[in-house]
Amino acid sequence: MSQPRVTFHLDPGPWDDPQWADCRPAEGTVSGRVQLELDEPLNPRRVILRVKWYTEGKGERDEGVHWEDVVHQGQLIGGEEFPFQVQLPQGPLSYSGHLIKIIWAVELHLDLPWRRDPKFERRFQLVLA
Repeated sequence: MSQPRVTFHLDPGPWDDPQWADCRPAEGTVSGRVQLELDEPLNPRRVILRVKWYTEGKGERDEGVHWEDVVHQGQLIGGEEFPFQVQLPQGPLSYSGHLIKIIWAVELHLDLPWRRDPKFERRFQLVLA
């Protein structure tokens, strides 16, 4: 099986400045679409789209799933697009410190029978507006 190619297309956030392109306001929305390309048909049990946060750094990993939806079940032939629009919470806000980082991401998870499940993500930052 060849590796699927996944492209995340996030809709623009509320700010015009390019340095804020990956930022979304707390209690705002993150929206867009995820495009999946395949070289050969694939038969996942389900395709799951999530908006989640997790920590990286010192100590134990912490994580939370803010939103999850099963966007497809059964055979995929490639070229599928999965749109999403999710209302975001107040926090936890994105953070990048010396000891810990809090990371927000949109994740596509292919639930495959008898194989390791591939997961793909597109990070964004949750910030105060």
